[in-house]
Amino acid sequence: MASNIERLPVYKSIMRLVNLLLDEMEKMPVKHRRTLCDRTMDAAYESLSLVHFAYGTHSTQERSEFLRRFLTQFTLLNAYVRIATERRLIPLGRATTIYEQIGDISRQIAGWKQSTDRR
Repeated sequence: MASNIERLPVYKSIMRLVNLLLDEMEKMPVKHRRTLCDRTMDAAYESLSLVHFAYGTHSTQERSEFLRRFLTQFTLLNAYVRIATERRLIPLGRATTIYEQIGDISRQIAGWKQSTDRR
């Protein structure tokens, strides 16, 4: 049985993104795995953790802080993906799919943060 967070659209979107990134990171040349791959995946995992923390708290102030931290991590993640795309380490077609997922997640989190901040 799935926990409540696993039913959240943003959680599902982040899991899809993590899986897309894992697929691409496995294909990268070894020389980039210790730097760009590790940083990209660390930012993705931290983003996932912050959504868990935001969902799990009842305090709107804490939730807002977790979502703010999420946006910071997610900005880094986006930058790492951009570097990989510009260096042609991720094929353009796959990068487009990743960017669509990033955009979808950004919109969902922005809406959640705005809703939280109004309370």
